[in-house]
Amino acid sequence: MLTASNDRTLRLWNTADGEFVREFSGHELAVLDGEFSRDGKTIASGGEDSTARLWNVATGELLATLQGHIAPVNGVSFSADGQRLFTASQDRTAKVWDASAGHRGKEILTLAQHSEEVTAVAIDPAGQTVLTASRDGAAILWLTAPWKVSPVENAPPAE
Repeated sequence: MLTASNDRTLRLWNTADGEFVREFSGHELAVLDGEFSRDGKTIASGGEDSTARLWNVATGELLATLQGHIAPVNGVSFSADGQRLFTASQDRTAKVWDASAGHRGKEILTLAQHSEEVTAVAIDPAGQTVLTASRDGAAILWLTAPWKVSPVENAPPAE
């Protein structure tokens, strides 16, 4: 289990016995979200310091700091193959990053269709659609063709 904290850390816990395993520290402000890659080897985190970070689960080593957002990063989500990381930010954008070993941390694309902060981002297991949700009341479903993304559906704001 992974916990994100106001004390600027992520903590890894053993779910079998509840014991503390490892701490990941490096964010300058509170950590808002954390997620494991599907292979369990990498953790992504997003924080109030407007960065996302990639960590080695086994060693706790910081692999990359992803800079490009201009406001806190609310959410992080890996693609099923672990090659891409998606971030949701209070700067009203979501971003796509290269999470592969050779180009780790390179920004690929910015998704900018929301008028308020993006609160969540998720990608389907097949890697064909990305969903962003925002405080503007809209959820946008994006098609990937390969990594050329365009909005295909926009739900109207709730009344």
